[in-house]
Amino acid sequence: MTVQDLQRPVLQITTFGHKNGLLTPPPDLLFDLRGVPNPPKELRTAARQTGHVGPMQEWLFSLGPVRQLFHDIRKQILQRLRDAELNGVKCVDMGLGCNLGRNRSVTIAEALASLDWNGWQVVVRHRDLGLQHAGKDLARPIIPSLRNDVTALLTNGTGNVAI
Repeated sequence: MTVQDLQRPVLQITTFGHKNGLLTPPPDLLFDLRGVPNPPKELRTAARQTGHVGPMQEWLFSLGPVRQLFHDIRKQILQRLRDAELNGVKCVDMGLGCNLGRNRSVTIAEALASLDWNGWQVVVRHRDLGLQHAGKDLARPIIPSLRNDVTALLTNGTGNVAI
């Protein structure tokens, strides 16, 4: 981390599972992703085993309603960041929750984190990754940089967000 990073405002994105309780304190922005379709079990299992969320992300963003939701979330974040700048606020906390906090919220958070937020530093925390669910010890996945993948998925290669 550089001195410049310490001076930049921060957008903190925290993922969580509703089954494990809400975030405390409550974030400035909160999005409930439980209505987003859960990826097929084989994609979820592969992502947990390999740490590679690309196929799961590709599956989610192949769905028009998910792309629209992502676009809507992005617009709300941008508005909140503009408001924060006008009011001298240096940190905006955002929460993304799905059922267990392992798949949908993590995938959407990493996609959001890969975008450019006009000088805001993005910090992502996955609260519930690594928690034990149904007798399974879940290893924290290693998530690669997804900027190019997300841009390609959302724009269909055109450079314009495909909704």
